Amino acid sequence: MKQILATIKKNEWRNLQKASTVITRALRKGRYATFISEGHHPPLATSFGIPGNPHLLLPAEFLLQHFGFNPAVSTRGDVLVLSGQYDSSPFLNPIAVHAKLIDEYTIYIGTPCDRKTIPISLPGKNLLEFCDLAINVYTPPGDGLLKFDGLDISACPTSGIMTVLMYHVLNAEIAEKISRALTREERRKRKKRLKKTEDEDIVEMKRALLKPRKTRRLK
Repeated sequence: MKQILATIKKNEWRNLQKASTVITRALRKGRYATFISEGHHPPLATSFGIPGNPHLLLPAEFLLQHFGFNPAVSTRGDVLVLSGQYDSSPFLNPIAVHAKLIDEYTIYIGTPCDRKTIPISLPGKNLLEFCDLAINVYTPPGDGLLKFDGLDISACPTSGIMTVLMYHVLNAEIAEKISRALTREERRKRKKRLKKTEDEDIVEMKRALLKPRKTRRLK
């Protein structure tokens, strides 16, 4: 895990920063930022609306099931973040194609798969190549961290762990950028108010200086 994290920090941090910038700009313009995952984010369904989740990315599957929200309502200027165990799937590919058709910005979080194991389906490229931006989580072959003697299974898949981590890091980066932008705006407003007050004080001082004084006549 430490090696994977080091690789992501070295090779993907710039892409993560770019992703957070794109989403921040979209949100500040009143656009949607939607997240849709294939099999990696069950906590989203249970934590939506709960303190601790910043709710900056709308979980499409949860909203669709509970509120009838359909990611197809997204339009140009919105952002769609996708993640999956595989870089090509009958579930995610059509969603990515639809997003492209409506000029929605697409971001994929995942790892290129072995083409011998996962064949490419439409749109003819894997999702890391097809989407506007990709964040590779460097899933190793076999995925699972833990092996068990006598069992042909593994546990703790790095793909799920790192994708969930990248989701929360992305949220934190977006929140930080929004916070900084709001702080800058508040400073500009405060500075503008202070300048206005100073200008009004200067005007009052000038008026006081220019106001004719009454002189007493000597008898």
